[in-house]
Amino acid sequence: MASSFDDIEDRSILDLGCGCGMLSIGCVMLGAGNLLGVDIDSAALDTCQQNIEAFDIDNIDLVNANVDSVDRVVDGKVDVVVMNPPFGTKHNKGLDMVFLEKGIKLATRAVYSLHKT
Repeated sequence: MASSFDDIEDRSILDLGCGCGMLSIGCVMLGAGNLLGVDIDSAALDTCQQNIEAFDIDNIDLVNANVDSVDRVVDGKVDVVVMNPPFGTKHNKGLDMVFLEKGIKLATRAVYSLHKT
C-alpha cells in the first residue's frame, strides 16, 4: 500500500471498524496525513485511544458510529479506506459487503480490506 502504490503518505485515511487501532496506527507510522477511525464498539474505541496515546500519536480522530451512518461523520471524501470488516458469517451475514460498499463510496483513491474471501 505505502511503497507500491503511494496510498498512505500524506493521505487522508478512514479506518472502518477500527477496533483496537492496529491499521490506523500502522498507517500513521507509514506517514498518513490524517486518519479517522470509526467503530460501533465504544470499548474497542477506548482501547484504540489507549494505544494511540501509548504511541504518542496526534493525527488520529475516533468516532463512535455504525458503518451505515459513517458518511455523516466523514467530512466529504477520503483518499483511502482501510478495514478489517466483520466477515459476514453467521449472525453478521452480508455485513462485510456493507463495509466494502461504504468504503468504495467514500474513497477517492483506494480501498484496502483484510478480507476472508
